[in-house]
Amino acid sequence: MGILPFKPCHMVSVVIISLFFDRIFASSFHVDDDHHQTNNTTHFALFVFGDSLYDPGNNNFLNLNLDIQQGFFKEVASLLNQQLGDVEAKKLIRNAVYLSSIGGVDYWIFDSDNATLSMKQDYVNIIVGNITNWVKEIYDMGGRKFAFQNVAPCGCSPQAKQENNLTINECYEEMLEFPKLHNNAFVNATKELETQLPEFKYMIFDFYAALLDMTSNPSKYGIKEVDIGCCGSGIYRGDDCGIGEYDLCSDPDEYLYFDGEHPTDHACSELAGLMWTGGRDDFTMSISLKQLFELELEDYETRNFSGHDGVSADE
Repeated sequence: MGILPFKPCHMVSVVIISLFFDRIFASSFHVDDDHHQTNNTTHFALFVFGDSLYDPGNNNFLNLNLDIQQGFFKEVASLLNQQLGDVEAKKLIRNAVYLSSIGGVDYWIFDSDNATLSMKQDYVNIIVGNITNWVKEIYDMGGRKFAFQNVAPCGCSPQAKQENNLTINECYEEMLEFPKLHNNAFVNATKELETQLPEFKYMIFDFYAALLDMTSNPSKYGIKEVDIGCCGSGIYRGDDCGIGEYDLCSDPDEYLYFDGEHPTDHACSELAGLMWTGGRDDFTMSISLKQLFELELEDYETRNFSGHDGVSADE
């Protein structure tokens, strides 16, 4: 439940989530025949996790690796058990959504100059293994609904273009290799989890494809500039936003990137909509995030499946 540095390889899901909480809360209401807004008493629980082998926190100021976050979650689960009682707490945990964004920073900083494809794949397997282990731990505690975001095409950011002397519309192909390896491996991992955990429900937001589509078809999203950042220095404004001498655009909403790495609020809002509904081109795998929230698992009694028992948060 930590907040990661906001890199183009792994745009932090907690930021995206905050931008479409209005969509989630709006779905908790409906308008009756007399045009009165009424509360349909639908409530959603969301737990957000993130991790990085390189930087398990926020730019090394906070140490919030997955083990620490799991400890926080166990404390929350224990409090829920005390306040709601065992049955209602298990129901809430069972129907909550567990969202994660893991891996992007690790691929961003990996020194791949002398790395073989086998070495890169081994590194990807470590990252994906961390995610699957986390899923199993949450599953053992009663969680069943998981939302994931894959790794973005970080080689297409203004910073990547500027640092590698690329031309407009060009991406740094070497920096796309890790996201492709990760995203393919992770899809296979979720399929394996489905065979191991019978009640495992999930969605994957295809952040890689969505960001490429925004880059290739910016007008669909009300964006005009996809290669140059709104704020920064250099030919693509790829560095030093807010540091020393830098340029700042007049309308960030026209830009895909605010600086060399981070999408603008407008771009994040568009991405949030795609994650929530899947969008016209269906950028979600399995089901959309909205459908995952709406999936209510009625039978919340503890059951034993293939050695995976729902356990008390105090254990």
